[in-house]
Amino acid sequence: MERTCQHPITDRRIDVWWWNDATSRLMLLMAHLMSRTKDWDEARIRGLDVGNGADAQNETEKLETFLDNVRIKAEAVEVARVDADTIADLSKDAALVFLPFKLKGNQSVDPFGDPVEKLLARLPSTVLVLAAEDIDLEAEPEEGKPAEIAAALDTLADAEKKAQNAEKDAAKASAALDEKLAKLAKAEADKIDEATLLQLRSEVFEAETEAEKAARRFAKADAKASSATHEAEEIGAKAPEKKDEDSDTPNKEEVTKPKLP
Repeated sequence: MERTCQHPITDRRIDVWWWNDATSRLMLLMAHLMSRTKDWDEARIRGLDVGNGADAQNETEKLETFLDNVRIKAEAVEVARVDADTIADLSKDAALVFLPFKLKGNQSVDPFGDPVEKLLARLPSTVLVLAAEDIDLEAEPEEGKPAEIAAALDTLADAEKKAQNAEKDAAKASAALDEKLAKLAKAEADKIDEATLLQLRSEVFEAETEAEKAARRFAKADAKASSATHEAEEIGAKAPEKKDEDSDTPNKEEVTKPKLP
């Protein structure tokens, strides 16, 4: 786990090596559940579909359809031919890898029948998985109220995620504007030449425009999240509790249009 934490939270990728079997579905479920935790909620999931020659593209399209059906956000990647070298090369920069293994006598072996330790030595943090039973990820909730609640909670989670990302973008744009304003103020105090001041004022104007756009995008996303929360509560769906975490992101009241000096 120490190696996984070396990757910035905003730049983590989870690789799932997909053979379209029970173990593959279990690995995908585990990766999805992990992406819903505090430290991994910004990680992207990549399903590396192990195709077979000419059928590889068709198999990848099937995986994309499957991901849509089970409502798991992941990228399907076509891998036409696979061996240990391919796995090591494509997953070397992942934060976490889910890989199937098999039992051969009393020994754990990789998908190609070799001792699993050989491949693990070439990979980042890896979870080895072997499903005892088939895993059905396409099981839908019962019709009626449970299905309605499940859909409302999915909509709410998506809206809140978009609002969080928009808030971070607005904070970055506001910070960039503050930096430009400070630079302009210093230049004016130092009585820099007019051409430089003109360039700095232009940069401030551009930064202000971007900050205004980012603030509007956040306000719109936040309104949608509030609406989704209200709709979920209306049908009796209990929204998950907000995470209590320190953040450099300002409150929505603080993401406003700064004034020019």
